[in-house]
Amino acid sequence: MGCWARQNRGSMGQGRQWDESSSATVHCRRQSVSSSLLHAHGSIQAESLRAPGTTEDYEEREQLLTDCFELRDMHNKRQTKLKKKNDAERREAASADIVRSAMQGMRNKRSLSSDTELATPPSTKKKKRSSTDALLGFLEDRALSRNNRHSLKERQLQIDERRLALEEQRQQQDKAKTDRMLAMMSSQMGLMVQLIEKMSK
Repeated sequence: MGCWARQNRGSMGQGRQWDESSSATVHCRRQSVSSSLLHAHGSIQAESLRAPGTTEDYEEREQLLTDCFELRDMHNKRQTKLKKKNDAERREAASADIVRSAMQGMRNKRSLSSDTELATPPSTKKKKRSSTDALLGFLEDRALSRNNRHSLKERQLQIDERRLALEEQRQQQDKAKTDRMLAMMSSQMGLMVQLIEKMSK
């Protein structure tokens, strides 16, 4: 399935749709950069990179590409982990919705049956009402606790995403720096070759 198809998969609200769309767009950009690097790494023959005096440059470039491989693997593992967390959170949110619906149903039932309970002896009514209130209170506390856990997990996921983005940005900056150094060294080598040729004439 393509990146844009993943973006438009069912969502629970306009805000969540926007978050998923942004996340999918970032993911697509990362995949594009990753696949470009991997394609370049796989298609360039190792011997063509070797030239007299550029062994260190070759090794540094190889190290950067190896780092990119490791970063891609780490990203894939993280994405799998995030997907599992999101699935678990959706299940928890669905169960919290069921609990809320059940509580609302109990409240409605209690308000409807309050007229019919007038004939019931007072001690029985009081006991029944207090046990129902206790159950409702317990269910409300449980639903609130689940919602709090859900929001904490969402914040942690956002932090993980930011950390990953910063790590990828650092890798790209390192690669750009290495490319600049290689270009500068290649230029210097060319000048040295020209100088040697002039001196030998």
